Amino acid sequence: MSPSLTLVPQSLAQRSGVWEWADGWFGLCKLALRGLLTTPQCVSYCSATNVGNAVAGNAAERRNALLGAAYEDYSVPSKRTDERGTMPQLQTLLGEGCAVVVGLPKSFNLSGALRSATHIRLATAFAHRSGWGFLQSDVKACSGDVSLLTGLEYNQTEPSLLRDWLDLKLKRSDKVTVNLACSKPFFHPKVLIVLSPKKRFAVVGSGNLSKGGVQNNCECGVFVADASTIATLCRWFDDQFKAGKPLTQQMIEKYEPEYKKAKKWTAALERHQKETEEKIAELGEASFAKWNRALRLAESYFRNKDFNAKYRRRKKSANEMLQYLNPPTFEFDEHSWFMFYQKTVLGALDSRSRDKVFKSKFHLTNALRELASDPERAIPDVMGRKGKLRIKGFGVNTVTKILAAKFPDEWPVYNSRVAGVLADFGYTAPRGVGLDGRYIVFRNTMKKFMTACKERGLSHVDAISLDAFFLERSKELGF
Repeated sequence: MSPSLTLVPQSLAQRSGVWEWADGWFGLCKLALRGLLTTPQCVSYCSATNVGNAVAGNAAERRNALLGAAYEDYSVPSKRTDERGTMPQLQTLLGEGCAVVVGLPKSFNLSGALRSATHIRLATAFAHRSGWGFLQSDVKACSGDVSLLTGLEYNQTEPSLLRDWLDLKLKRSDKVTVNLACSKPFFHPKVLIVLSPKKRFAVVGSGNLSKGGVQNNCECGVFVADASTIATLCRWFDDQFKAGKPLTQQMIEKYEPEYKKAKKWTAALERHQKETEEKIAELGEASFAKWNRALRLAESYFRNKDFNAKYRRRKKSANEMLQYLNPPTFEFDEHSWFMFYQKTVLGALDSRSRDKVFKSKFHLTNALRELASDPERAIPDVMGRKGKLRIKGFGVNTVTKILAAKFPDEWPVYNSRVAGVLADFGYTAPRGVGLDGRYIVFRNTMKKFMTACKERGLSHVDAISLDAFFLERSKELGF
């Protein structure tokens, strides 16, 4: 089975137009982040802050949050557990689920802590009955004070939940207070503070009071128990609570029609989310249908008794070719540029572009210096349709030939011969990311391919030997 290859980097995704239609659907950010879940425990490397901004911030915040989290690691997801060690089994407030709480004591019992509390403070951006159901019986059994605070932003809090809270408040007016949070600034916290004679703790995280927020979603919270931090959190909560307004029946009646209107939009929003997710997936994915066959053929080629000698000759020739360009300054004359073109190692170049490209020597030198300094950052500028360092005729064949000679462990050659062999192996490039994007996806795929070769005990596997393999395979295929 071929691996999943989701590989579009930040700069390309940003330029490809994704954000023009992602901005309008803040909920997409949650959906996109779910795509990062790569372990059964749903442990994610995205931050709670990014999740929060992605769902609730303004357009710029949502864009930055999705960039910061959804593309935090755009390499092929494989062997993450092996490389980082065994994943820790993180706990949740409810014992099972994906909404983890870091630092939670192993013997932690939420039900017992709530029932014995002298004061419970709960602040949540929005609240659903599905989340309240996990806490309701324990909070009702608590003989201490209870302070409940929620917001109404985006009409997410359920009116039925507000009625439950108001009913609890009316039955126990001496102990229970319920406020609606002030909407300015945007109310987005998720904080539970529990005080009792024996225990004083808080949980601060990303999950709202919903089944998803406390159990099913990829959420991350932190358990806090030191006295100083608890005191600070209590002061913060009390300030927010005072800034809010006591919940009344009239407020619920005023809010409910707006909630119902918003709920009608949910189905359409979810459809758009799914469509947008599919479009993003199309942009960022490549498939390699005959991965195992390609590996077998490569292994056979690299184990050939003549391979090592051929590799040394090709590597020497590639180094000689690169010296004509005089890195790292890339100060060379027209004759050196001519000699560079004469070298056919790593692919022959079309001489019709040679003189035209050299006429832009100033821009050519700048482009080469940028490529040598930071290839991944420079490639969109050099190869992109609107790249600021783009030179007509200085295309993917020439650029990748230079990169392969300069960085053989990182950047492989890509040309029509390579493309033909890849097609025979069932490789399909992603759509909508431009030539520069397709090359970076190809590079990342080939790095995984080279790693797989090395795991089979093969040596000298790099861009130079990989190009030799593609050359040999292209001859077998007749082109």
